[in-house]
Order: sequence, then C-alpha cells, then structure tokens
Amino acid sequence: MTENQVLEVVKKAIREEGSHLYIEHETHFRHHEFISELIKWSEVAKGTACKAIIKAIIGVLIGLIVLGFLVWGRPSGG
Repeated sequence: MTENQVLEVVKKAIREEGSHLYIEHETHFRHHEFISELIKWSEVAKGTACKAIIKAIIGVLIGLIVLGFLVWGRPSGG
C-alpha cells in the first residue's frame, strides 16, 4: 500500500467509525466556556474558604487569649 492509499483508508475509517465522536464547534466552545467559568468559581471559592478558615483560627486564638487572661486574673482559692 502506498502512503496515499493508507491515508484514504484511514480517512474512510474515521468517517465511518468516528462520526459518533464528532462534537459541533458551538457545543465545544460552550463546553470550554463552562470549564473556564468553573475554574474561576473554584478559585474564588478556594479564596473564600481560606479566608473563612483563617478568620476562624484567629477567632479561636483571641478566645483562648481572653480565656487565659480571665483564668490568670482570677484569685486563687487558697
């Protein structure tokens, strides 16, 4: 088989067997838009989650400091 014959056979096989894999350009473009928006949303959510976790840790630390001052400043029972 020559190279051209191989190319023709491959093209024919793709047309016959690969037609179910074809995605319209508009659909493909919308998929990429959706994925792009999903990535943007996940970055925002990740940033929001990190901020919330940091605020919670800071709140707990402040609470422990205040609790420590209350316990330390309390007169002993002795």
